[in-house]
Amino acid sequence: MGTRTVYPDTNCQYAYKTDRASFLRRIQLKAEELWMDGYRVRPMGEANTFLVYREVEGLEAGYKVNPVTGTCTCKFLTDQYQYPLDLADPGKIIPCKHLKGLKRLIDEEVGYFKGLEHQARQHPHNEGSRRRADGYSVTWAALQLAWVEAMAAKRRAA
Repeated sequence: MGTRTVYPDTNCQYAYKTDRASFLRRIQLKAEELWMDGYRVRPMGEANTFLVYREVEGLEAGYKVNPVTGTCTCKFLTDQYQYPLDLADPGKIIPCKHLKGLKRLIDEEVGYFKGLEHQARQHPHNEGSRRRADGYSVTWAALQLAWVEAMAAKRRAA
């Protein structure tokens, strides 16, 4: 009756404990490949918060990522509050791929919409192309502005 059940490490705890360098390197590699893995990003209505989502899963399955507070709603990051990766330092939170790759993902997304805008502007005589070009311009400018504002907020908070 007095025995306590001891559960094994989570997969992430085990990987972190057994080969920390490889574990952290895999997170970085995944962060660098977000765009190629089908992730997209858009600013949210909340200050300094971006929605990172996979196109195939839709917006509802996305994660709220805030680079100023260093938070993300993904399971990897939120699990660390209950199951710390470093048991010697339980307050240490390892950033997820969404946080680590956010800047690069935003750069890719802005570049993508700039390319679409450029292509649409090749047909100035077509009203539909002009409207699409304007929409693409608004999209990438809003994303870029949201990033600039988030980085300014981060500097002010530091």
